Amino acid sequence: MPYRTVTAVMLLIILVFGGWTMVWAWQARLDRGNRHRIASATLTVVAQNSPDESDTGLLIAPGAENSTRLVNVAGAVQNLAALHILLRSTTQQVHIDRVTIGFGDQMGDTDFVDTMQTRLIEDRNANGRQDDADIHLGIRSVMELEEMPTVTFDLQPPLILQQNSETTLLVLLDINSVGTQAASARRFPLHPGPLMGWWRLLLPMLGLLLCRSLPQGSMRCYVLLPIVVVCWILVLAGCNGGGGDDELTFVVNLPSNGLSDQGVRLGPPQAIPGVTIRLVEAS
Repeated sequence: MPYRTVTAVMLLIILVFGGWTMVWAWQARLDRGNRHRIASATLTVVAQNSPDESDTGLLIAPGAENSTRLVNVAGAVQNLAALHILLRSTTQQVHIDRVTIGFGDQMGDTDFVDTMQTRLIEDRNANGRQDDADIHLGIRSVMELEEMPTVTFDLQPPLILQQNSETTLLVLLDINSVGTQAASARRFPLHPGPLMGWWRLLLPMLGLLLCRSLPQGSMRCYVLLPIVVVCWILVLAGCNGGGGDDELTFVVNLPSNGLSDQGVRLGPPQAIPGVTIRLVEAS
């Protein structure tokens, strides 16, 4: 096979696989943005001691102001209403002495969070905002935002729901509210200049130059070109496939073990999601 034909075939392979890699990376980004849907507002019935118990003590549902929308945060935010949970007692008095809040479905660079504080509020008028009449139940700092972290509020005295009563819990977040400048001083620029991508072409160009230096029809050329193509595709996939190094996304939620009383799990049976936060560098 003539040298020019081999070169043309190799270049075609590079273009096809390179284009496929870029399309795959873009589709992955779109899928990540659309993965979360609005949670059902149907009340969840949870037995205090056993899932088979007929006498249930607590109804748990997303609050009227709960949202699973995507919230874009540039650098820092304060008083972000992240989760709204309705609690309703039924046939018995309910005590809650521990509340756990989770930050799941993480994708991206956790170093975008320098500081994060979580506040738990008893939202007395269930309006999804902190008012003077609301009760402050606690504040916790998230020291390291790793895969599926949680923060736990130990309530002393416990939160008490009398028989046939209800209350609403509100979770507020402060992200990078202290040290915002440190959050924006990234290791890498969020949007690199156009020339930053040209280095990806160096590998195929180097391979072509090496092949031109070899005699036409040399077996070394036939061996070298596929190696160059494979290596270049792997490099390109590694650069585009991550899709999360320039941002961080996570979901604030009430985990399935989010409410308890003296070690007894109250629920919910499945996690209740709140907002999805996408944190990027401040422009």
